[in-house]
Amino acid sequence: MPAQQPGRLQRAAMSEEHKAALAKGRAERGAVRGYPEALERHRPCRGRRRTPDAIPHRLRSIEGQPAHADAISRLHQLKEKVACLGW
Repeated sequence: MPAQQPGRLQRAAMSEEHKAALAKGRAERGAVRGYPEALERHRPCRGRRRTPDAIPHRLRSIEGQPAHADAISRLHQLKEKVACLGW
């Protein structure tokens, strides 16, 4: 038997049952960790869905709004236009 180094404890060998329990825990951890990520990937969009017929109508109404509006209103118009066009 090799000489034990001072200050180190000798570890007992793990049983096959213990190794199987560790493997099961790792698999379950992966499932638990993946759940919130899966929720984020498949999160539904908020608001009403736009139909293909409604998009041109909405674009016309955005373009019909006054161009001399304040900066925040113009920014919202631009954001909506981008959302409608899908850029």
